[in-house]
Amino acid sequence: FPAESEESLLQRAVSALHGSFLHPKSRQEFQYSRASLVENQLFLSELKAFARAKEAAGYSREELQETFAFLLFDKEEEAREVCRTGLRVNSSSISTLGDPAKGVYISKHADCLHPSPWHHGKSGYIVICKLIKGKVRVIPEDYTTTYTCPSPGYDCHVAESREPGSAAPSPCQAFEQSQYYVYEVSGGSPAQRPRQVCPYIVLCCQYRDPKDVPMEEDLPERDHQGLYCPWRGELAIQGKLLCNITLRTPYSSSLPAQLPPRLDISHVMGLSDLRKKLPEAAFGKRNYTRNEVCFQGVYSSLYEVEISDEDQHKMDQLVENLKEKDLAIIKYLQDQGVLILLTPSDAEKRAPRAIRKYGDKRDIPWKVASLLPGLRYALRKAGSCPWNDSVSASTRIKQHFQEYAKLGQDPEPEGGDHLSLPPAEEGSNPFQRFPEKSLCRRPPAA
Repeated sequence: FPAESEESLLQRAVSALHGSFLHPKSRQEFQYSRASLVENQLFLSELKAFARAKEAAGYSREELQETFAFLLFDKEEEAREVCRTGLRVNSSSISTLGDPAKGVYISKHADCLHPSPWHHGKSGYIVICKLIKGKVRVIPEDYTTTYTCPSPGYDCHVAESREPGSAAPSPCQAFEQSQYYVYEVSGGSPAQRPRQVCPYIVLCCQYRDPKDVPMEEDLPERDHQGLYCPWRGELAIQGKLLCNITLRTPYSSSLPAQLPPRLDISHVMGLSDLRKKLPEAAFGKRNYTRNEVCFQGVYSSLYEVEISDEDQHKMDQLVENLKEKDLAIIKYLQDQGVLILLTPSDAEKRAPRAIRKYGDKRDIPWKVASLLPGLRYALRKAGSCPWNDSVSASTRIKQHFQEYAKLGQDPEPEGGDHLSLPPAEEGSNPFQRFPEKSLCRRPPAA
């Protein structure tokens, strides 16, 4: 049989997820991508062996029916590890339905996979598992430290249903009440990996809060090639305007960062140094299959840079200088991210590419991240002042914070590696000369 396409597998996975949702509105709140089939013949054969053994023990067809259950992981490698080793005991912090050392917990609903509320932009990896529940026992949730043991003659515990008319559960309550507690007892001892749970499909998910998603009429229009235009603005080098540019992408109408209307560039980096700092996959255009991708913990987005015909010769000159010196333009952003302008390869379009990268701290709001340098400055200054007068600590910090704001300090990170461009001569093109590739260190802030 021909191998199933990724698109067909993704459709099948999304259908299973949608069919399990507790809340109908979740269909509009989650986006899925990159589905891959888990091909573990051992787990599949053990699932079938479990079904045959229970059928011989007199289980009904309903009790032996396969259903889907779900697990959520922050990192792809964690999801892949479960697919390799199986879902094992002692893998859960929940204990309301049974001893986690004697069974496993897995979610019934694909929109109740975490005790905390989902926030806009949160992403993760879902493992869809095939599950044979077997004989199910309904028990009250137990929040004591006296764990409920697996019930003889049963294979699964579920929580009692909520009373009709009761208040809607919180995300934490919905998560706990939608759990299956699954176990298998053999020879009087609980199995370390119950055979009735079989990893099936892994895929990436992202939550989009409807309140943070613009209405259709507010979305940037696509061009004739079907590309979104999430940002337009000015590109300047050391304060001198070069041209107006547009960032384009086929995947999203929004950026994962807040960009100012004018991008003022003053640093470059050698490509050889840049490749040492970033995963190699980040430099492959074909690896960007959606708006946000993750390579070894580094999150990236790729954009084509568009320039008007009248400004094209300016950009051509910049690109040639970058190619000649084997450099990339670096712009540090205030949310701890980095905007990188790369030259295209000879086999691609002549338009340069912009890559926006950010690490695991990408969930720090931009407004909060931009205040952190000033807060560090204020705390350091306040700590060095004498404390024998009547000025309160909060007043001192406020005064120094206001002092920092007046300094107009550069928001780029302290100690960041960068190469500085030489100041442009009056009346000259600021891109005619680039420095030699000697790596500099920024001096510590006073």
